[in-house]
Amino acid sequence: MAACERLLDAGCACILPTVITSPVEVYAHVLPLLADACESERLRGRVLGIHLEGPFISDQPGAVGCHPPAHVLDPANGGIALFDQLMSLSRGHVRLLTIAAEGRGAAELCAHAIAAGVVVSLGHQLATAEQIHELAACGASLLTHLGNGCPAVVNRHANPIWAGLAEDRLSAMLITDGVHLPRDVLVAMLRAKGLSRVIVTSDVAPVACLPCGTYQCFGSSVHVEGSAIRSADRSCLAGSGALMLECMNHLAGLRAWVVDEAGVDAGSTLCTGGDVGTAAGGEVGLSLEQLLLVGFDNPLRALGLSPESTRRALEAACVGPLVEWCGGQFRLRSACPPCHAES
Repeated sequence: MAACERLLDAGCACILPTVITSPVEVYAHVLPLLADACESERLRGRVLGIHLEGPFISDQPGAVGCHPPAHVLDPANGGIALFDQLMSLSRGHVRLLTIAAEGRGAAELCAHAIAAGVVVSLGHQLATAEQIHELAACGASLLTHLGNGCPAVVNRHANPIWAGLAEDRLSAMLITDGVHLPRDVLVAMLRAKGLSRVIVTSDVAPVACLPCGTYQCFGSSVHVEGSAIRSADRSCLAGSGALMLECMNHLAGLRAWVVDEAGVDAGSTLCTGGDVGTAAGGEVGLSLEQLLLVGFDNPLRALGLSPESTRRALEAACVGPLVEWCGGQFRLRSACPPCHAES
């Protein structure tokens, strides 16, 4: 509960706590606690549900990331029964499920989860293009951490990243912390997907904001160095050290030309206090409106929620605006002098 409150105090309007691949006894302990947070008077409407990232993912090196391979489960091996058990433990608060499209029984699990009101996303996978398109046809609608959760070396053409970018039924969740995706990769993904199909996420880890050093997290040792959190052997990232505010500000500072799917320049307004013009090199950044689209509106719509209704509910609860738009960056209201544009 306290961890959720700290994230909200750090400028998040709403959060979706993630539980990664775990043994059943961990789920049995953690999911009821998160359900309590969803139902608490203080956090209701701001903790939007629970994201199950696993256990129905790939167990292969690179794709599995820092998830424990021993607890990965193929959907065909009792996956639906386990999903139902996890739903029961969460008291129905699971809102998002990440699975690998290539798992045996993935299509059946996808359909079952959607029927239970859960949004299905594809990630931590080594799926073929055909498998990704099949799961999209089954109702999967998102891509978890596109560009991550895969081996560092893949086939240059036949890999899940290209197929995910090409599949218009799938919106891409991108970790825009400046570590998970290099600038040019992020820009290319924004252009390929279009802003209406992009969702900014932080993937913030429990050890975020701690001093540089080695810590125990996710049942193993991880190394923290600023916004980069890596496994002890440095072979893979283990979540992000950046909060949502930092991720949004990294995106605001890209100065990259993006065109939305209607063919309208997404960079018509610079991310410098709303001035219209061009940045160095003739490039422009996303406008405040477009930043709010990928950082607030799109995430809510992806979960089947209305951004307008959520804003009204937050206002009724006397929450926000939590951050202000000051000089081309988002800042906590308490840390920023009065500005004209708010979020």
